[in-house]
Amino acid sequence: DLITSLIVDADFLSMGEEVQQRCVCFVAAYRNHEECSNEKLSHLLEALKNSTTVHITTLNLGGISLEGTNRMIANMLKLPIRLTRPLCEVVHRKARGNPLFVRMFLSVLFEEHALTYSLKEKRWLWDIDDIRQTSMDEELALILSQKVSRMSQDVQQALTLVSCFGMRVEGDVLRM
Repeated sequence: DLITSLIVDADFLSMGEEVQQRCVCFVAAYRNHEECSNEKLSHLLEALKNSTTVHITTLNLGGISLEGTNRMIANMLKLPIRLTRPLCEVVHRKARGNPLFVRMFLSVLFEEHALTYSLKEKRWLWDIDDIRQTSMDEELALILSQKVSRMSQDVQQALTLVSCFGMRVEGDVLRM
């Protein structure tokens, strides 16, 4: 866990000259609401901001623009941007410009047959009214849990077991 390791190793702030002789760069990413909900992270960020030995550069990244979302969807569906504009407007609003949510929402639309490929027309088609009615959960975890719940019981049990090994699992563990 990035936050825990940073908090545990935060003693470097009190090292003074020793730190000044070393160059260290680390990058951390978090959502703005996570800073408020995680007291340890808030304290660490405040300590780093107040440090005289650490230089911090903060980049606030928002969602992608409506035009960016349209280019992304047009690229994914291999269609001109003029054709994807109505779809983009609905998807962008529901995904709040988050590219990961855009991708996940398009997958949900495909799975629910609201986004289909027409062999006759040789292109993707959608019913914009159906898409407007499709719910977009605020949290990615809910979307992912919905996807997992559609998997077979065996796959769900395997995922539960594998999740105990952490974020990365070696192939040997999967073959057991």
